[in-house]
Amino acid sequence: MDRRLALTPLLVLAAASGAADRGPPPSPACADARSVVEMVQSDDHTLAVRLADGSRFRLDLALRCPGIADEPQATLVSPGGWACGRAQEAVVAGPRACPIAHVQRVDARTYASHAMAGARAGQPAVLGNVTVTGERRRGFVGSPSYCVNTNHMRGWSEDAHGLIVEVSPVRSGGHRYYRVELGAGCQGLTDAVHLNLVSRVGNAMVCGFAGDEAIFSGDLAASGVAGAFDTGRRLRDMPDAGRCPVSEVYPLERAEADEVASLRPAS
Repeated sequence: MDRRLALTPLLVLAAASGAADRGPPPSPACADARSVVEMVQSDDHTLAVRLADGSRFRLDLALRCPGIADEPQATLVSPGGWACGRAQEAVVAGPRACPIAHVQRVDARTYASHAMAGARAGQPAVLGNVTVTGERRRGFVGSPSYCVNTNHMRGWSEDAHGLIVEVSPVRSGGHRYYRVELGAGCQGLTDAVHLNLVSRVGNAMVCGFAGDEAIFSGDLAASGVAGAFDTGRRLRDMPDAGRCPVSEVYPLERAEADEVASLRPAS
């Protein structure tokens, strides 16, 4: 079961007296601990964080710290507000403190892989640095960091790396385009007219879990099926529909998004 918490600004303990007093980052590889907006945990030794500017970092812990990012008051502690893998840097939650051994910048695909690893292991898919302000929502919720909501899709296209889908950025964490990677043998679908992304869990969130599918079809009207994105169950049962497993989902980096060409309409 996915547990998603209401996000509040991260409270970071730092040696510096205030944000205005600190200098530049000690290294380009350092993460701004004061602008963390999301934290995920892929295993007992590994966290990943997403910052307000969209950058992402992997944090390797020096100790085994199962579930540390799931603690309601999990806080990133770092001298000067920069997490670089130096001494006195840790993720702290109550009496627990997990020293940070190494920090590395990662791309959107790697970050999504960390989030999915945690979700597949039964850990929270969206974790960390937050305070609970209400009841946790039931069922799988997912995160725009590694899931695409098919209710907000506007268009799609195919290239050598899989699919690109366009969504409403207002409803997708500010992301306009997503990469949807498909299983082996699913290229060459340029003749398809319609695409339906189907979630394993039966809702609109497609993330790359086993059972998530991309279903392609040509002339749906000729088949007696209307609509490209709201007929997943019927499309799944069509014997001549092209089906491909979805293996990875993640938002496109800004440079990639700027190069997106024309897309097929969503319906």
